[in-house]
Amino acid sequence: MDNNGNNRQINIQIASARQLSAKRKPSSDSDEHITVIWRNLIYTVKRKQLNLSQCFNGSSCSPVTTQKQTILKGISGQFRTGHLTAVMGPSGSGKSTMLECIVGFRKKGLAGNVNVIPQSDNLRVALISQTDYLIEVFTVREMLVYASRLKNHKRQIPIADEQQLEQVVATVSDSKNPLIVPKSSTTTGKNYHHQLAVNIIQRLGLDVCADTRVANCSGGQKKRISIGVEMISKPNILILDEPTSGLDSSACFQTVSVMQRLTKDPHCPTGVVCTIHQPSARVFNLFDHIYIISYNGYCIYEGSPQHMLDYLSNVGLVCPEFHNPADFIAEVAAGEHGTEQILRDPMLNWLRFISHVTTAIFIGNLASYYTALSIAEIPFQICFPTSFAIIGYIMTGQLMTMDRLGYFLLINILMAFTAQSQGLLIGALFMSDASAAVFLGPITTVPIMLFGGFFVRISTIPSYLKIFGYTSYLRYAFELMMMTTYGLDRCQLDPEELASLNGTADKPEWFGMATMILGEGGEKFIDGFARSLGGTFDPSLGKKYSSSLLEQFDVDEDYFYSHFAVLILFIIVLRLVTYFVVAVKISKSN
Repeated sequence: MDNNGNNRQINIQIASARQLSAKRKPSSDSDEHITVIWRNLIYTVKRKQLNLSQCFNGSSCSPVTTQKQTILKGISGQFRTGHLTAVMGPSGSGKSTMLECIVGFRKKGLAGNVNVIPQSDNLRVALISQTDYLIEVFTVREMLVYASRLKNHKRQIPIADEQQLEQVVATVSDSKNPLIVPKSSTTTGKNYHHQLAVNIIQRLGLDVCADTRVANCSGGQKKRISIGVEMISKPNILILDEPTSGLDSSACFQTVSVMQRLTKDPHCPTGVVCTIHQPSARVFNLFDHIYIISYNGYCIYEGSPQHMLDYLSNVGLVCPEFHNPADFIAEVAAGEHGTEQILRDPMLNWLRFISHVTTAIFIGNLASYYTALSIAEIPFQICFPTSFAIIGYIMTGQLMTMDRLGYFLLINILMAFTAQSQGLLIGALFMSDASAAVFLGPITTVPIMLFGGFFVRISTIPSYLKIFGYTSYLRYAFELMMMTTYGLDRCQLDPEELASLNGTADKPEWFGMATMILGEGGEKFIDGFARSLGGTFDPSLGKKYSSSLLEQFDVDEDYFYSHFAVLILFIIVLRLVTYFVVAVKISKSN
């Protein structure tokens, strides 16, 4: 545009490639780069609220009240061509509002100064919104050609042949003033739009989808197409609102890499400014300049991403090791770090203090190592026995009730911890001789199995050996398994019904079938077997009826929960003994 507001047309007569290259003189840095500076930018909006309570308090009825809210609070900054700038901050902090104020979309309620250095009548700014407005029935090539004919129809150059057309496209793609052929040009002139579209496709990496419909392109490709539509007119400043929204990490990196390449054009670098939420560390380092807006509308950092952590550490905000700097600055901008936030959570402060003191006391100690070793094994000692127990419980056709299954799992887990504790103790006793530990490990399990009550009933063991039965953790686990499988009121019989059958000729159906199979002595055999298992049932004694298997193995259900406590006690004692054995051996070696 000239001073009178008319469109300026630039005509160039191209004679040869040598003359063209001679006319292209290198320009100074001040000519190449444009800087946009804003100072003390304040943006205020008026919000109307409905307050019906004022209509019922006896005063004047004004249900709608207007309140002023300041979005941007005196922020200053700058961006320039040749730099890739990221505007970051939490949602609602005013990132998009700031960019719209800078480009002039928002004027009402705006205060402050926005300057462009150097001043230019040919400054072109393109704004790409978060939503891609594309014609989905077009292919990528057709979309760019269509955009070129719309945006570049006013500037004209005469073209004589195809060779000069290629020279013009190369010149226009690298120049600050793209020169366009009019609609009335020859067929060769019309091909200029196609050549320019091809150039944009190559620069943005859209070769693989050049002839694909826009509707069939991926989200990252659509975002690059939107960039290409605006780059057709070669803007000096390209502003993008959330260009990586909805993209995965790979597509996000490709999109930001394309924007970075646009800023590194040696002939006409474009200034690219975009708003972005929590980029990855690799994407974060692609930016040349970052601008951080806090949740309350203030600028908290402006500068290089490489210097951001040093700046934050100087004000007492240290980024944790192996933490993404972009995530950390997002947390800071959201107000999650600071003295006020720390003081609001005293419980967290005490927990941090205790954890630091405890770590300092026990670090490098045998107790800390042994505790860490025990804790690290917990997930494995729970997962593996659980998988075994569930499969075994289902395959053996047990009663599918939650209480029995839960007890069954708990018994297997406690047995796994107890057996592991026994193995740790044997390993600690023979830590200098692994072969002895391997040899004695199975031997120590033999008495545990003999006095476990499975092979020999406890009641049949001599009295002077019964005491060893109390030292077998397998006995308690075995009796718990019996109670879980056959106890817990599994056999529910009515004593009155049994009393009515006592002394009568009525016999169960299975009794008659068994005597038929066993012959004349069948009745005597079954009666003796039943008496040996459960004894004679006398309802008058009020004795609770239980499974005959529990009676045969002398299992009393009254000790159900106490057996669990004994197994837990076994684990604790074995772990403590192992710890003291290791401590004694370490002290002797020192």
